[in-house]
Amino acid sequence: MGDSMKINGVTILWFMIATGLLAYAFSLWQKEIYNRGYWRGRAVGWDMHRRMINIEKEVDKVFDYEQN
Repeated sequence: MGDSMKINGVTILWFMIATGLLAYAFSLWQKEIYNRGYWRGRAVGWDMHRRMINIEKEVDKVFDYEQN
């Protein structure tokens, strides 16, 4: 092995720092993806709930026998 292939402590230290930063960035990215999906799911659920309530109100108007 030549001197260029020699692995010293500084190389290992930089490798560990780089690996830690990449792991941290990946963790943040995973949380962002999870939160984005979570809140989109909440929005879809509320939209569905709102549509169901509006349909229920319309049906109640149609079948309100006391009014007709």
